[in-house]
Amino acid sequence: MAPFRVPAQALETAQEKLKFFITRTSKQEWKAFEIIDADENTMTNLGTANQFQAKLLSVMETKTRLPCIVCQAQQGAIFCSITYTSALSTKERLAHSRFKPSFYFVVFPNEVVFYCLKKSIPQVISETLIQVYDATRLIQLPLEGKYFRSLRQLHLNKIHKGRLCRRPVDAKHPMDSDVEMSDSDLSDKKDDVIQDEDEPWKKRKNDYYCKHFYPEKDPIITKFTVSSSSKFSGSRSTSKLQCDLRVTFRSDNLIKFFNYSMDKGILSEMTEENPDLQRKIVKALNEEIGSDLKQLHKLKELYDETKAVQNDLKEKLSLVSTEAPSKVQNTLRDVEELSQKLVTLEKQYLDLKDEAQSHLKTVDTFLENFSSQLQEIERLELEYSYLKCIKTVEDLSEKMQQSLQSNQDLEAVELYNKLVQHNCMLETSQCENLRKFVNDTVIFWFELLKEKMKKEMQDTLKLVQWPLISTNQEVLKAIPPPDVMSKFQLHFQCLGNLKIPSKQSVLHWCKLEDPSNVSDHVILSRFTPSSLAIQELIHPLMKRFVYHFSGNRPTNRRDKPEWYLRQILQWIGDHTKFIETNVQPLYAPNDAFTDFSRGLVQLAVEKLVKDTPVVLEDDTILAHTIGEVLSFESELRTSYNYPSSQPSALLVLSQPQFFTRWIALERAFAVEKMDVLLISDKAWTCVSGDSSEAEDEVRLTECGEGFLQMLLAITDRYKILPQPGHKLQFLDLQLELLDEFRIRLLQLARQDKFHELFANRSSPNISPILNTLTAVINVLEDWTDLPFFVQLYSYKIQTENIERLAAEAISNDEASLPWLRTQAQTNRDEEGSVFDSIIELLKRMQEDLLRRLVEAVMLEVKAKSQPYRLDKWASLPNPDEFIQPSLSPTGSAMLQAIAIGLLWLKDSLASTMFVEAWQKLASQFLLEELILQRQFNEGGVAQLCFDIQQNLIPLFGQYTTKPESYFKELKDACTLLRLPRPITLLLLDTLSVAVQDSESTSVKSNRATFSGKQALKDQGIKKLSVEDSLSVLRRRIL
Repeated sequence: MAPFRVPAQALETAQEKLKFFITRTSKQEWKAFEIIDADENTMTNLGTANQFQAKLLSVMETKTRLPCIVCQAQQGAIFCSITYTSALSTKERLAHSRFKPSFYFVVFPNEVVFYCLKKSIPQVISETLIQVYDATRLIQLPLEGKYFRSLRQLHLNKIHKGRLCRRPVDAKHPMDSDVEMSDSDLSDKKDDVIQDEDEPWKKRKNDYYCKHFYPEKDPIITKFTVSSSSKFSGSRSTSKLQCDLRVTFRSDNLIKFFNYSMDKGILSEMTEENPDLQRKIVKALNEEIGSDLKQLHKLKELYDETKAVQNDLKEKLSLVSTEAPSKVQNTLRDVEELSQKLVTLEKQYLDLKDEAQSHLKTVDTFLENFSSQLQEIERLELEYSYLKCIKTVEDLSEKMQQSLQSNQDLEAVELYNKLVQHNCMLETSQCENLRKFVNDTVIFWFELLKEKMKKEMQDTLKLVQWPLISTNQEVLKAIPPPDVMSKFQLHFQCLGNLKIPSKQSVLHWCKLEDPSNVSDHVILSRFTPSSLAIQELIHPLMKRFVYHFSGNRPTNRRDKPEWYLRQILQWIGDHTKFIETNVQPLYAPNDAFTDFSRGLVQLAVEKLVKDTPVVLEDDTILAHTIGEVLSFESELRTSYNYPSSQPSALLVLSQPQFFTRWIALERAFAVEKMDVLLISDKAWTCVSGDSSEAEDEVRLTECGEGFLQMLLAITDRYKILPQPGHKLQFLDLQLELLDEFRIRLLQLARQDKFHELFANRSSPNISPILNTLTAVINVLEDWTDLPFFVQLYSYKIQTENIERLAAEAISNDEASLPWLRTQAQTNRDEEGSVFDSIIELLKRMQEDLLRRLVEAVMLEVKAKSQPYRLDKWASLPNPDEFIQPSLSPTGSAMLQAIAIGLLWLKDSLASTMFVEAWQKLASQFLLEELILQRQFNEGGVAQLCFDIQQNLIPLFGQYTTKPESYFKELKDACTLLRLPRPITLLLLDTLSVAVQDSESTSVKSNRATFSGKQALKDQGIKKLSVEDSLSVLRRRIL
């Protein structure tokens, strides 16, 4: 309902009162108020009295009852009068309310200071002015008192005294000097006219004010005021300007102003010949006194302090002039004494130099005689060390022999280890015979001790019934006697402490025993040799392994690698408890179980290396072997905590010839699996079995689940590989499979006929395809955050950056390796994931399929809505003629088609896709097809708004709590069509100007565009553009 308007008689009365107020402006006591944070763009649209009056009226109508606003412009100023009955929030009846007293005020276009006669502004009017100027608050300027009047008041009252205020926002707007108010009462005040024009600022007052008090940039203190009463006394030739300084601010411009206005006053001593000194003095005074006039008494203190410093400097200068001659004479006397001492010292230096040279000649003769003796001493010391070393070796050998004869094996091992230390010390010696002697001695004792310890260890292991295999349950349950375990511990400790000689590897002494057991393959070099004691524990198991899994034994089958791999795992499990209980305490700080497991794993690796040529010939055996090795590796690390830093059977799979075939098999198997999944009869059946369950159902199809499981299986297989480069190759394979799967789905989706999608609601492809895409995208997004794939992305970025920079470095002769490393480190931490590119492609396809589904529904809805759109909207009766509004008869079919389409989408799509589908369906509904194509009278507008708000929007309410938020454009269109006729006409003019000037880039066109947007914003239009809003308004029949 349109607001009540003020009668024309009230407006005429207000206009007459305003004219009477204007004639009495010079006799009023004015108050000034400043509008804080006023918007400059808003102020540019309030340049005329009509614009200002219209803006005031539009705001006051939302706050008060019967606002009466009159604005008149006269010679640059806008005089305003505001009257109203009461605020809208008041519960008083309109018939009982009366007009409030008129509130008069004066504003100047494009400025932020206005003037009124009241000390306080009513709250309603204060809020109105703040909203009109798009500001934050109002503050009152201190303009009370006879001599504290504003610069605007100077022109209103035709006098030249008062206060200087802030500059206008727009410099092009008329200055104060252009604003003149007629007042005959003040024409006789001739004492206020400045007649002395001897100073330049008096001749060009307006230019000077503009330069110094309306600068392009505000000074440090942007708001400043100066109060002064300027009157001349005396004759013309002897007149002086008396200035009453009320408020000042820190600015060089103001200082210059005072130099002129106060006849150079207290600053007369600052000569223009020394401007630097003047600036320093001004800066010092500003820092000391500031803008507080109460601190002026400090000028006397500063003067006295400066005077005292000056007197002190004068006294010091006088003292220096009297005492300087005596000090110079004393200094010359001291210099002569020092020169004599230097001559004496130089003579002493020459004498000592001669004595030193004669002494050096004597010493050289002595050294020549003594050098031969020193060489002889050194030779004897070397021979002594040589003999001492031999003696030490012989003593240690004799002690070892005695210890062995007395069965002191542990003591013999300690003596042997000392002998090994001596041998290590002689590695860099040039005495070849001595080194050969000691080395031969060490090898001799090593072989002797090793054979003895091994024999004793084997005898003890027989008593313990080693190895402890699971087939012999009695051995596993029986506990060896204490004396047997004591012997075992002693012999294990002796053999474990026996050091291998220097330059004597395990391969060397293994060749002495069994040269056939040694392999020179590069993979086996990764296995660190264990101690002799651990190797002695592994030796019986190694014999069993060679017996069963070599030669022509039935158990030695190339197609059954799981037999020997499981045997290794079984042996590790059988001996775990014994090693941890009885061996580990003797083996500390090393890990006995890890060394024992590594020795057994080495047996499996040797077997794999030996069988590699045969395995690579058959794809079936190769695939089976890869699976078994991966299973063996997984159980070894999870069940027995085998460290990932230790070598394992994965080293064989990582070899180039093996790994290349592995990748090819994975690709071939994945493609074949994909074909089987897509042609299956149940490929597009939901895994849950029922496609109409809960709304939040994923609706994953059998095809999608099988494909994701295949990707997950590939990930589990290559996840344990030690080399990042091998992992990246498998990752590339997964990305290829994802892209291939996307292409297959796209080909299937294109087979559906677009126009039959909605008619055939049991479409077998496009909806399940969309659900499958959604499930794959969700899984990939979840994998993106997994640590494994984050680490893979880091590896990938590093590899790509290093390869790119290496190529640049090769092509650039000036490139260097440090630069390469720096660039690689710089580009290392880039955000992203390994699946970003494929996710983007899948989402693009997902959006395309969803758009096709929504368009299919929209085609059906458009067909059903044609009668509704062709209704005579321009000739419907007024809403007052209806007893009760109801749905248009032709709208039922359209709404039914929408409901059926939504139900079909809900039954066929996953919940997330369904939400996007119905939101797309609601986004542009009926705006282009109906509103922008037809004309509407008042009845048609009312019927259309009722159909949309009471029937169409509630139809989507079952899917969201706020369905109206998805029909913003329709709501804006209804709001525009329901606007009152005056506002519609005004808005049409504003938007037409904005649209016509939209192609221009001038300031005027920008203001017109801003005005159009602001006008729409004032009417509550948030979504529609200026062009669309204008098109909607033109559909209304006025």
